[in-house]
Amino acid sequence: MAAVLAEVNRVHLRHHSGRPHLANTAKYPPSTGFWHQGDLRTSRLQKEHRTVFVIICLCYEGLEWPEGGLMEMVGPKHDLLLFLSHLKYRHRNDNREFLIYTDFDADFKDHTGFTAPIRRIPATRNTLVRPKATANAKHEADDDPLRKATHIQATMQSLDREDKCVLYYSGHIEVDSQNTHDGSAHILLRENERIYDHELRGWLQQSRFSTTSIIAIFDACFSGGFLGLPYVHSKNENHMNKTDKAHEQQMTSHVIEIASTAKDQLSFGKKFKGNTQGILTWHLLQYLEVNPRASLYDLGSHIYSECDTRWVDGQKHEWRQVPVLSCSRNINEATALLESVLAWHLLQCLKVNPQPVLHELVAHIYSV
Repeated sequence: MAAVLAEVNRVHLRHHSGRPHLANTAKYPPSTGFWHQGDLRTSRLQKEHRTVFVIICLCYEGLEWPEGGLMEMVGPKHDLLLFLSHLKYRHRNDNREFLIYTDFDADFKDHTGFTAPIRRIPATRNTLVRPKATANAKHEADDDPLRKATHIQATMQSLDREDKCVLYYSGHIEVDSQNTHDGSAHILLRENERIYDHELRGWLQQSRFSTTSIIAIFDACFSGGFLGLPYVHSKNENHMNKTDKAHEQQMTSHVIEIASTAKDQLSFGKKFKGNTQGILTWHLLQYLEVNPRASLYDLGSHIYSECDTRWVDGQKHEWRQVPVLSCSRNINEATALLESVLAWHLLQCLKVNPQPVLHELVAHIYSV
């Protein structure tokens, strides 16, 4: 049922908030975990594969749009805290890697009960974009490992076979026009700094191995198709459709994009358990709490059923948010969200050659 927001005028919507707020209509159990931390006592007994989280959340406190009205949102801060709670994040002794970019400070009580400020990196273009290689820049990076590690490009380049990376964004995405061509959408930072869709896609393309998994989650307006991936999950049919809007240069690694809206739609916020959250973020984490090994098709079906949202503004105009799930490869319905990509390649090989010679199978594994 559409939520009626009498106080919101769509014409002046951005003057109030970049994420419309819906009424509190649901109560859910707390989130407690997917992509859990491994056991530190046993993780070194086997080959370690990295799990890297790149989290970017912006609230734009005190900022206004050039044409007037507040840019500020409260949802991204709550999204960050919910995401970290779900991951059972630890301030200390966490064997996963976290790069957390924000424009705000926040304290967090972690999985062990320890409360401390979140170790964050200021969300600026300078910290997100790796500077040109110069003698001074190289020397500075060598002297400061954190400075070197904060650049997304360097993180992508460092991913090894079977490593996993999750990129999460909650904030404003803007479009330069109504078309959906390359460069039309951008992540909006403070001081009107921007990260364009083709830039972020280029950074992810620097991941070198086909067996590396990258999951990108965008809870923002106009976010569908931000990475230009070729296969889109059909809402009404249980298969992937190839889109004609995919970018020509595709990813080497296995990339999945989960976006809260189509590219011409707004993204909504809503009250859950007393806090304003992005609708996609809330329902995604609640589902993965109960189904940590959910297939992409089941996850997509759930997101469509829970996040396909309609609302009516004060002018009686109806608006809609429809999530989009897209992939760099045509996956099957049994593929899990963080399934081993090596296993995926083995299955592809066995489909073509059900009874391979052992040395040919080994050669194929090494080639990918």
